Amino acid sequence: MMNQITIIGLGLIGGSLGLALSNSKKIPQVVGYDIGLSSIQEAVAKGAVHWGTTGLKLAVEHADAVLLAVPVGQMKKIVQNILPFLKNHCIIFDVGSTKNDLLQELSPMIPPKIYLIGGHPMAGSERAGISGAHPYLFENAIFVLTPQGHSNEQALKTVVELVELVGAKVKMMSPEVHDQIVAGVSHLPYLVAVSLVNTVHELSEELVDAPLLAAGGFRDTTRIAGGDPVMWRDISLSNRDNIIKMIDSFEKHLAEIKNTLEIRDENNLIHTFTQAQKNREQIPITYRGALPEVYELLVTVPDQPGMLSIITGSLGNRSVNISEIEVLQVRENQEGTIRLAFQKKSDLDCALDILLKQGIPVKRR
Repeated sequence: MMNQITIIGLGLIGGSLGLALSNSKKIPQVVGYDIGLSSIQEAVAKGAVHWGTTGLKLAVEHADAVLLAVPVGQMKKIVQNILPFLKNHCIIFDVGSTKNDLLQELSPMIPPKIYLIGGHPMAGSERAGISGAHPYLFENAIFVLTPQGHSNEQALKTVVELVELVGAKVKMMSPEVHDQIVAGVSHLPYLVAVSLVNTVHELSEELVDAPLLAAGGFRDTTRIAGGDPVMWRDISLSNRDNIIKMIDSFEKHLAEIKNTLEIRDENNLIHTFTQAQKNREQIPITYRGALPEVYELLVTVPDQPGMLSIITGSLGNRSVNISEIEVLQVRENQEGTIRLAFQKKSDLDCALDILLKQGIPVKRR
């Protein structure tokens, strides 16, 4: 394995990769680079990197591999800036969300003894930045690698080992096919979520109670719209042709539903909805996919002092990590409901078992 890996960009993905690699104890030096000193300090404090710097030369000059975890639009400039400082046989491993245009742009810049491998972890969160980083973000997630015909075999083997080290499952794919697929399963859902949120906002200007009724399920449906706008700007422009094709297809299906409603065709509505139900059941559930995933419990608690600390304490004592806590409803002198979210299904299962044994009403969401 390697002696030093440098992560450029200590946001959600870079920070989570750092945490997973550092926790593995297999990489002696995980180094972080970021333009924000506060991000570096938080990454060091969380254990995502052993040390960090705002100096590119210092960050990469001894690196065996450099992980690019910055928005796609920034990668070309970053690569240009680090190339003079890289040692021979260093691997540049980008984890950008689009691949074809990026690799076509970067490949001609790479000298013979530097190796470029493209990748994309199919995992994420609506939380941006190092504060949202989690060591198990990639656990059981598909991690697409997009080697090109001239990719170095040993470099590719090393990257596969790194991906497996963070708990992900490798899937080899051409850059072109990758971009076509993610346009449908990742990029279109983001744009649909954005459109949904903005549509309901317009509705709320006329009907002020709309946000109140949009809580719960609507927030879950549009969770991805909380992603980093700069990142999504770069993704959308980089994969625009494939995304436009997906928008055309989506508009066609939505227009068909609109027409069915206009003519009050009950049978066709049932057919459309049933077909969607069947199609959804065919989506694999073994691996985590492109959209943010979270495992949730709803806990009913009495309105008594210290109940929240009892719940969190009992889970903490069993090393169950809670990623989010949300108080959904509390009525004075009555029961309340708390949402607990977990990054790992194993944490949810353990929490469910602990709380049920304590007689606390709880159910999966």
